[in-house]
Amino acid sequence: MTCPDFEVRISIPLQCTRCGETECTQLEEPAIGELNRKGSTQRHCSSCKCLVDFTRTKEVAKPAGVEPDLLVTAQEIFAVSPEGAAERHRSQFRIHPRNMKACIRYGERRDLATVVDYCRTGLHISSAMLYELGCTVEVATDFIEGGVNIFQRARVVSIYCRPMPEQPGGYELVYQ
Repeated sequence: MTCPDFEVRISIPLQCTRCGETECTQLEEPAIGELNRKGSTQRHCSSCKCLVDFTRTKEVAKPAGVEPDLLVTAQEIFAVSPEGAAERHRSQFRIHPRNMKACIRYGERRDLATVVDYCRTGLHISSAMLYELGCTVEVATDFIEGGVNIFQRARVVSIYCRPMPEQPGGYELVYQ
């Protein structure tokens, strides 16, 4: 059984670099990534009647039938700050679960850690066990004691804080 594919489409206000016309356009995830990386995306302008670059604008164009306060931009949904994007190892959308546990196997040791957030390339955990930067571990997310758990190999790429007796440490793991 495979997971169904679904499209994420987000309305973003764009402005034509040639004529200055503002329009609100629904973009898919790859186009949003291109817009964030390059600062512009190529689209067909209805005024210029040709393919031109569009950039993001602060002004919200009011599309037919949609109230402006119901319009949500990609930055509001994904909460991505352009300044911090360069220092992150995981640039995908992160999910912040409640009470999700992960079992970490590190050599012969096993640790039950709390998942702070996760995405398709890795996860951020809080654990009382000390892990070294760059070490390889096996992780089973959404761990169920006595259940069938699937372990994946991951590497510790960042240490937020070392564990102390009264406070667990924070680690960022990337799947291999």
